[in-house]
Amino acid sequence: MTDKNNLEFSGCRMGFEPIHGVHAVETVVFTVRQDRPINIGILQQSQARKAWEMELPAKQIPQLMEAEMGPSGAVQKTVMSGLEFAHVRQNGSPAWLLRFLGTDIVVECTRYTDWDKVSNRALRYIREALTTLTTVDTDLKLSVIAINLVDRFRYTGGDVNYRSLFKECSFLADGPGRRSSLWHQHSGWFESWNGRPVLNQLNIDVQGGAGDSVVTTLPDDASVRIQHLQEMRFVPQAASNFLQDSTDSIEAAFSAYHAQNLRLMSDLLSLDAAEKIGLHRSREAR
Repeated sequence: MTDKNNLEFSGCRMGFEPIHGVHAVETVVFTVRQDRPINIGILQQSQARKAWEMELPAKQIPQLMEAEMGPSGAVQKTVMSGLEFAHVRQNGSPAWLLRFLGTDIVVECTRYTDWDKVSNRALRYIREALTTLTTVDTDLKLSVIAINLVDRFRYTGGDVNYRSLFKECSFLADGPGRRSSLWHQHSGWFESWNGRPVLNQLNIDVQGGAGDSVVTTLPDDASVRIQHLQEMRFVPQAASNFLQDSTDSIEAAFSAYHAQNLRLMSDLLSLDAAEKIGLHRSREAR
């Protein structure tokens, strides 16, 4: 039997389970960024707003403060107000959120079911917003399309066995967990999509416990959080181009990001962990 204090790769049973049983997705965030601040007034007066309020009835006015140095050396502050719609749980946390703030349109889902359902709903919100905005501002441009996927596996007690969760692969340093039960590893690289560079950031964090001292055993409330951010930045281009049904659309970009995330998780997770979240069974299972 493996000593609980020997937190490394060793052949043993699965000590981690996906947080939702059939999948491990905790959060997925879809973002598109304009080349100028969002015209909140246009959205407030739109037909789309009424539809959003029906599906996402919890409305907020978020604010963003920007500070910059003026010509005299004094700091000048600018406060920008946005618009936010959400469907919240009884505890007040959002299951679905649509936010317009600064230059960003953000859709966040923490009630993940499967990719097709979640991405189609997020894309509908984004399309409705951009269609409304470009009707008035025909010169509106986009400069960023991004997605952030967070998976979480909870520790189920007993022997700690990272090989049951991860493969030995290039994404992980040798012997994760040998120095401390709580550890993290952050890395980044670039992929390419349609000739544009896409930043990939992979952040793996083992979390839990009081956090005040060096933990030599894995806390009972521990979990492994796997965050995969993909962000494509480009010279601003007409937003209308990305709304068309083409290989260069927002939908095509998100689909490519999803495929890249599947490849990464397949390379990262053990066969046992991948099977638990349906990674090798079907596209819809993930």
